[in-house]
Amino acid sequence: MQLDFQRFEYKYVIPEALSQPIRDYIACYTHPDTFTRHSENSGYIIRSLYLDSPNLAFHRAKEQKALNRLKLRIRTYGTQGDGPIFFEIKRKIKGVIHKRRVQVHESSWAHHKPNSERLLVHKNSRNVDVMIEFMDLCQRYQVGPSMMVQYAREAYESEIDDYARVTFDRCLLGHFPRGYKLSLDERGWISLDDPTVMGIQRATVLELKFANQAPLWMYDLVQYFGLQRRGFSKYSTAVQYGLEAYFPPFDYRVTKPFL
Repeated sequence: MQLDFQRFEYKYVIPEALSQPIRDYIACYTHPDTFTRHSENSGYIIRSLYLDSPNLAFHRAKEQKALNRLKLRIRTYGTQGDGPIFFEIKRKIKGVIHKRRVQVHESSWAHHKPNSERLLVHKNSRNVDVMIEFMDLCQRYQVGPSMMVQYAREAYESEIDDYARVTFDRCLLGHFPRGYKLSLDERGWISLDDPTVMGIQRATVLELKFANQAPLWMYDLVQYFGLQRRGFSKYSTAVQYGLEAYFPPFDYRVTKPFL
């Protein structure tokens, strides 16, 4: 599992009916990743609690297409909020994605103390450094819980490249957070698969991820299926669509900050 890396991410919103032909096309270059291979229905659930400033600075940066952007999130897997938990720092700097993350103890993360090393599952210099950076950014921006995002991911890894991945994300949902809870009931979820959001029926978000330069087979894939690259932020889409469609059950300005 990579904890520090930089890569490019190219996103495409495709009809679900195109998923199987693309899956067939990449079969000779890739194999399902470990989580996809051992999951039901060839996909696993990712749930992320996004943190943002009182004026939604991270969301606004996406809206304004800023060259340098930042996201802070608390990520887990599955729908019960009881899977491994990670603090993640994700930056986009002039089109390059830089991501750092550290795993924290499930039982104590919500009762943290600033820069507390006791949260770390694996205590070493690298993880302490990431934890300090995460906490410093939380304090600098005075972040609080902004939006929960959940989706089902099906992922494939290249067999011939050092790093290249193809992911299909579907069943995209957003939910206004209940404090820092990672487990939420079934009510109140906002569907982001709505045609008014995606522009097409039964949409799937396809991502091509690679380091340095895209493999030739990815270029061929895009040309063969006539794919049109499209910027798509799950977090910003959830915030924008949620605020337009629903009255949020809390005031961002008074949400308890992370620190």
